[in-house]
Amino acid sequence: MYQFELSKWNSAQAFQRENRFKIRVWLFIITICCCVYTPLTLINYASGLYVICAFNVAFIVSLLTTGTFVYLTKEEPPALVVLITLVTLVFSATIPIYFMGITGALWCHPIIAAVFFVLPWRVAFFTNTAIFSFACAFCIMVLEPKLSIRIITSLVATYLLVGFFSARIRRIQRQLREASNVDPMTGAYNRRLLPDMLQDSFSKLKYDQESSVIAVFDLDYFKHINDNRGHAAGDLAIIEMVEEIKSNTRNVDNVYRLGGDEILLHLRDIGEAEGYRLVSKLVVILGNNEVIGTSSSAGLASLSSDINGVDEWLHRADVALYKAKEYGRNRVVAWRPELESMTLQ
Repeated sequence: MYQFELSKWNSAQAFQRENRFKIRVWLFIITICCCVYTPLTLINYASGLYVICAFNVAFIVSLLTTGTFVYLTKEEPPALVVLITLVTLVFSATIPIYFMGITGALWCHPIIAAVFFVLPWRVAFFTNTAIFSFACAFCIMVLEPKLSIRIITSLVATYLLVGFFSARIRRIQRQLREASNVDPMTGAYNRRLLPDMLQDSFSKLKYDQESSVIAVFDLDYFKHINDNRGHAAGDLAIIEMVEEIKSNTRNVDNVYRLGGDEILLHLRDIGEAEGYRLVSKLVVILGNNEVIGTSSSAGLASLSSDINGVDEWLHRADVALYKAKEYGRNRVVAWRPELESMTLQ
């Protein structure tokens, strides 16, 4: 099942391929709906069912508007356009029951199933609840009682069964995504999420003037721990390092394991001066931890308007970490332009 989450568009360069896939899926859905609804609309028009035809046309126009917006802007469609599309979908799926009886009710079942599997769960729930409610009301109004009960019972079965299985599949997908985004040894996020998370900070700096800081930590003489105390002790030192960083930072801050003993801390909505004080405090805490058994160094880089993308931001933190090691370890170095020329020499 492909879960088309309208509210979760990725903006980082590393995820542009996934964005293109989501756009293709969205356009494919629009194409299928238009191909199905267009001949039905023509048939309804020829049969004199102008009310049904009007709702079908409204649904097709809203779909095409949404598709054009997505294709041209490569962004999620506006909430108002999505709302209009869903409202027209509800009535185009249920109004035929009033005018056509049982023949019009047949389309409700595949539409309910498609909505559950295509749209986000909350949107699908409210949309299908509306479709189910209107369909039941029209069935009671125009069908004889025994036939009405049969149709309503089949709609209940479709609603509950498809809703249950789509919810279970979504839950499994969510668990798999969470497992793929977390380092199994430390519980920190892995590199997979990092580009998109950092890109989000670029957007907040642009629109909300929210500053952010990243700091890359590295244990000093980590190789000595593995050589003298064994790899189990090295793993334990990394686990303890992540735990100390997590417990001494805020819930809005994120911790990532880049590889080995290299840990990245993403501090949100914080300036460089405050970020430097916090990272310096963490270096002291890590150095005093007996389980870790060694000091650490950190390179810090704050987000600014002159940074051209996530890669350059990470590069600045790496350069600062390199200089912290060069200056004697067990310290924090914040990136400055002059560090680049000193590194190149």
